[in-house]
Amino acid sequence: MKDISKHIVSGFKWETILKMLQQAVSFIVNIIIIRFLMPEDYGLVSLVAVVMNILLVVVDMGLNTAIIQKKNIDRGHLSTAFFINMGVGVVLFALIQVLSPVIGEYYKKPQMVPYLKTFSVVFIIRAASSVQVALTGRELNFKKSTIINMISVFLGTIVKIILAYLGYGVWSIIYGEIVSQICITIMFWIDTDFHISIYEVNGRYFRDIFRFGINVMLINLLTIVSQQIDMVVIGRILPSVKVGLYSIAFSISTGLPDHINSITQKVMFPAFLTFQDDDKGISESYFKLIKFLGLVSLPICAGIIFVIPEFTSIVLKDKWMPAVPIIQILCIYAMSNSLGGILWGQLLKAKGHIRTVIWMTCIRLCSMIVFILIGAQWGLLGIAWSITLYGWIFRFLYQGVVNRIIYADMGNFMQSVLPSIVATGIMSIGLMFLKRLLILVELPELAIMLATILFGISIYVAAVYILYKKDFLALWHSIGVLFNNGQ
Repeated sequence: MKDISKHIVSGFKWETILKMLQQAVSFIVNIIIIRFLMPEDYGLVSLVAVVMNILLVVVDMGLNTAIIQKKNIDRGHLSTAFFINMGVGVVLFALIQVLSPVIGEYYKKPQMVPYLKTFSVVFIIRAASSVQVALTGRELNFKKSTIINMISVFLGTIVKIILAYLGYGVWSIIYGEIVSQICITIMFWIDTDFHISIYEVNGRYFRDIFRFGINVMLINLLTIVSQQIDMVVIGRILPSVKVGLYSIAFSISTGLPDHINSITQKVMFPAFLTFQDDDKGISESYFKLIKFLGLVSLPICAGIIFVIPEFTSIVLKDKWMPAVPIIQILCIYAMSNSLGGILWGQLLKAKGHIRTVIWMTCIRLCSMIVFILIGAQWGLLGIAWSITLYGWIFRFLYQGVVNRIIYADMGNFMQSVLPSIVATGIMSIGLMFLKRLLILVELPELAIMLATILFGISIYVAAVYILYKKDFLALWHSIGVLFNNGQ
């Protein structure tokens, strides 16, 4: 148990470093790229990313997760998984070459066809390193994975910035991502002791890992489709310029909170597994995690609402100003995920309720489509409000299901989120009065933005410390343990 906890802390540390770096780099690169791109161009590249993200889930067919999970693995399993993954990667590449015009026709945007055809080479590149990535995960070597990803992100970023400066537009993003994936594959091959052999491939090894992997792939596919379904629907019913506005709005409003949640989701699954037969232990761990996530993520969502007008005007320029109200609305949606909205699936999987996760994800998928189509009657603002309403309704529906499984009630949930809600509310009221005052005295936009950020952080930290000192100190201690003890 001690070793598992040590690996969890270490994993959380390195995942945090990677995600923080990726978030910072992604933010800077997006700002640079966005300044060169028009909203309609950004809309096209966003739709290409949606198609690729969904199909990338299929590349390893869940075999990599089976490799990580399976107790005994030999070279036959690894070689079989490698060649199956490569075969699937090649098939997907060929399918995109043939079907990209059909995808462009579905979205009514034929301009995206050449981007899809070029970017589809990532299927083969990703397949070539999938087993090596799985072996690294099996060894719980988060440090190695983090370093490789950091280097690859850095190199891909340089390519994006240079090409964007030279006027390559959308292609700068496509080529930059391809370079990143090539770097990841090369470094994992160099640093992993794995020797493939076509002679060790057979049906027995495939069946052995496929039985588990297919369920994982199904869940992952349903999850990614449910996460991307808004773009799948919006991309068809709205023109490229509005797709671009929505895409950047969603990215800004949910980006940082989602990264915080994804770190927790990826690393805390082993922690939930250690409590899978202890309802009291898993319940306490779950609600404590919700409390800490809320304390970190909720004020970020609220803060973006107040600083985004000045930030957009100063950094993104006037062509992106129509995205401001969309960002502010979607920040309210992001708040629902900030209150533990992403943890329910990990907890249910840890408790063995795989079918429940699948059914709930299917319901989520269908419901999102309905909400978007209804909201579309009032344009982009209507879609943003409908997604926000959907997020909060399903946050409480999912919580009800979780409560029944871990024998908790809604009172436990409300108690865990109360500190972040109260402190964020106090911060928001203070920022409303501050911004009115700053606008009245006619300060420059940069001064208003900086003052809003500094005042918001100060009043939030003060509110948590004064009203919930015990929770503040517990969170601070957890952060200290993460970075001081994680190896």
